[in-house]
Amino acid sequence: MLDVKVIREQPDFVRERLRSRGAGDETKITEVLSLDEKRRKALAEVERLKAERNRASKEIGILLSQKKADEAEAKKAEMRRIGGRQPSPATAEFAPQQCSPRPEFGG
Repeated sequence: MLDVKVIREQPDFVRERLRSRGAGDETKITEVLSLDEKRRKALAEVERLKAERNRASKEIGILLSQKKADEAEAKKAEMRRIGGRQPSPATAEFAPQQCSPRPEFGG
């Protein structure tokens, strides 16, 4: 099992080591790096949206404590719209792929 951190930090080394095994897996390193980058970007977006939601929740609480229910409801509606666009790192693109056991590894 390769740590994605090692692949990210030393892709040429990993390619060379995989090439020496002769299984042809070295060609997949670029794909792994691409998917890792997409996943990291999605996670950053999720964190940004969570921070925005938390900030809005505090604002809603303040508005409600100031008896500004109409403004609080408008803010809640805005947050519901934002909540619908929150990407999930668990989407099919980032979910672990089903693969068959590899006979050379005894699987």
